[in-house]
Amino acid sequence: VDAVFVRGRQVTTKPSESILFNKPRGWTCNVDERHPHHSIVDLNPELKAYPVLVGLPRDASGLILLSTDGDLHQRMKAQLRNTERRLNIRVKEEIKPDTQERLMKGISIDGVRRKVEKLRFLKRDKAYFWYDLYVRDLREQWLEKMFLVFQHPIQRMRQVAVAGVQDGLLKQSHARLLTTKEVRELRAHVGLEEEEA
Repeated sequence: VDAVFVRGRQVTTKPSESILFNKPRGWTCNVDERHPHHSIVDLNPELKAYPVLVGLPRDASGLILLSTDGDLHQRMKAQLRNTERRLNIRVKEEIKPDTQERLMKGISIDGVRRKVEKLRFLKRDKAYFWYDLYVRDLREQWLEKMFLVFQHPIQRMRQVAVAGVQDGLLKQSHARLLTTKEVRELRAHVGLEEEEA
């Protein structure tokens, strides 16, 4: 790495860091004036130094990515609609096999073809049903809209993996640095490792 000089003095640059954070439901990923004191920074002030790389809606919980890696942010922003997410969702009634098939075939939501890539029954929790599924995007609340079309409103949504990164042991409201292997795989996911090889 070339030395960086400002006004004739060498500047020491801090290596970039990427973080995995387990976000609780009801907290925003960014500071939101509509919900003051309910951002993840309020839960963990140290996160203020790490811009959100891949977040979640306020009413969802689970794993999100934050990073100070500018190249990763730029590439991820361009590929956000193709970032794999694994979710566990809770609905009130069982989703019949024919409905599951239609969800995976896809329908038009707000003029865009949307589909669930994988969908399987996970468990029954008292009067509720949990399902495990994979999608490529969560913007515009299309997933919630799709399940409403089939009369299965999503009551809970938990992200258990994002862009190939997962950690079933990370407690809610806790964060950890990504390992060197995870960072390498994440950068490869957006095509950065191939360019640098």
